[in-house]
Amino acid sequence: MQDITEEVFSKKSIFLALAGLLFFAVLSVYMFYIGISEFITGVYFSESIIIVYKSLYYFFGGILFFFAGFFHIFFYRVFNFPSDGKLIKLTNIFLLIGFLSVFLVPQILHFSFDDYLKKQNYSVCEIKTSPTFRYTDYVYTQTPELCIKE
Repeated sequence: MQDITEEVFSKKSIFLALAGLLFFAVLSVYMFYIGISEFITGVYFSESIIIVYKSLYYFFGGILFFFAGFFHIFFYRVFNFPSDGKLIKLTNIFLLIGFLSVFLVPQILHFSFDDYLKKQNYSVCEIKTSPTFRYTDYVYTQTPELCIKE
């Protein structure tokens, strides 16, 4: 009787882990999409104020990390694949890339967006830019008067 309870508990825990990882992966895709689409829309329509949500770019690494974690649990816990194969190495590489990209991608995107916007005669609106502990949402404007008004 003990084995049946442990087996049910382990199946429930595996299902919850998969559901949680899938939820956070989809949430990461959505949040990253919001951040990128806001920037692209602002640049495409040449808006006078463009907001770069650097905080949302941290979700890009979450996309890779959570999907890699999902596949890791799915293949090795549900299908019991051997853990010494090429698939485990590939999954671990994606986990590492996802973890590193959580910290690297926002910096790379910020510097490239900042460079592009400065070439387009935008400047950082220091009054509206909101620095926090880990990230900053940057507000760029072409006219300093808009920065003071809004």
